[in-house]
Amino acid sequence: LLLHNVLLSWDRGIFMLLSGGLLLDKQEQEGLRLQGQIIVEKSQLKENLFSSEFQEKLFGTVLEYDDKDPVEKNCSFDISLITKDLLQVKTSFLSSKARLDLQLKGTLKKPELLGLIQLVSGSFYFPYKSLDIIDGKLFFVPDQQFDPLMEIVARGKLKRYGVTMHVTGSV
Repeated sequence: LLLHNVLLSWDRGIFMLLSGGLLLDKQEQEGLRLQGQIIVEKSQLKENLFSSEFQEKLFGTVLEYDDKDPVEKNCSFDISLITKDLLQVKTSFLSSKARLDLQLKGTLKKPELLGLIQLVSGSFYFPYKSLDIIDGKLFFVPDQQFDPLMEIVARGKLKRYGVTMHVTGSV
């Protein structure tokens, strides 16, 4: 399946223009295997990236399956998702540009989301003053797909005080 400038709109919070290729292969011993690469050409996200509810809604919906279907039970996948142009993230507390380098692996019964979302620039909005993002990363690691690790540094100035926010840990 070849994709070229396919528009994806999901739940009024995600808009993406996708290209890439996917191959569905059937092996005698292993069953179905879906592999390939999807490139996000242009995109906008209006949801909270850090929210576990959003992550479960996005990835949980994609990964739902019927446990009684023997064809789906044996399906495995290895799909890379990368950005060509930076992802635009706009929420009530965050405006940022992000780069995706994610990989969806495993089986329908046990999916794994691995990789990195990097916040390249932007701001966190707080009641008195915003803080500019200096560096931000969300790491999706095995067995923690809905609770990624994060490292974020943001800075700003409030009156005569310099403020630095450094966040580490899991979401």
